[in-house]
Amino acid sequence: MDVHHHPEVEKKGFKEYFLEFLMIFLAVTMGFFAESLRERIADHENGKRNIESIIKSVSIDTSNIKQFIELNLDQIKGIDSFIEIKNEDIDVDSVKWKYYYYTLNFLNEDYYWQPKNAGIEQLKSSGGLNLIKDQSIVDSILGYDIFNNQIGLQQSDCHYLLAQIWEIEFKLLDFSIIKNPSIGWLSRSAYNSESKSIQLPAINKDPVLLKQFFGYVTATSLSNSVYVLDLENQLERGRHLIAFLKKEYNIP
Repeated sequence: MDVHHHPEVEKKGFKEYFLEFLMIFLAVTMGFFAESLRERIADHENGKRNIESIIKSVSIDTSNIKQFIELNLDQIKGIDSFIEIKNEDIDVDSVKWKYYYYTLNFLNEDYYWQPKNAGIEQLKSSGGLNLIKDQSIVDSILGYDIFNNQIGLQQSDCHYLLAQIWEIEFKLLDFSIIKNPSIGWLSRSAYNSESKSIQLPAINKDPVLLKQFFGYVTATSLSNSVYVLDLENQLERGRHLIAFLKKEYNIP
């Protein structure tokens, strides 16, 4: 009967086991670092895309803000000119025309800027702020966003005052006159046009209403002036934020 002999298994020494362990350890470690590096690169790219989106939004903001500053300054100028005639005799035709002209052209429109904050909102909602390691960048973005909210509050104050004016002006003036097709009220040329020969309806001379009316008109001028200052501050803040983000993220 044949006897089968098991082949002898070569015993490994400590050095061989250690080398195998070391190779496995290095492979796992390198894999971990490679995955971590890939995640960091992906985070950086996502962060950069978010920053580029914010720069685009703020760039649109700065362009629009300049327009709304001009619109509000023009409105304030017209309102202040109206305030100057508050003590003039409203039975005089030329004064009566000024009442209608200034009220229709400077007290019946509001010019409120709305920020294009989609980039910032996306960054906040997606947790993208956590990808930004530099706290100064986070603070700059959030500071800009917070001041947008402050501007919104000032807008609400301006609108409230205008709403009070709208309520009173219908008690003072007869706006049926604007149906007259020969008067180009909204062209702002009516005050200097030949249509001034048209007889305007009488203005309510109630002293309480007039005092209240010009009180709100004056408050509107002041509130809009604060609003313009807020817009000017945000315009400067937006320009600085764009320059800062482009520098930090090496964006041309």
